[in-house]
Amino acid sequence: VADDFSIDRTSSLGLTIDAKTRSVDIRDPHLPIGINSLALTGLPVGEGEVIDLLFERRGDTVVVESAGPVAERHVRVSS
Repeated sequence: VADDFSIDRTSSLGLTIDAKTRSVDIRDPHLPIGINSLALTGLPVGEGEVIDLLFERRGDTVVVESAGPVAERHVRVSS
């Protein structure tokens, strides 16, 4: 259930949300064992602005793709 996705779970993905700066930082993205992909949709990042994130396991790494008209301004991914 999407409403049950807690802050503890977002931090375990390497995801940090900063409401003050309206930014989403993803450092060293990872997924729990047994989960090969995870989509977060409609993540609010500003007044009326939302983004979608897709975490996907590809070999030994996890790739993050972001979508939405404001994703480039709000999402930073680093290894």
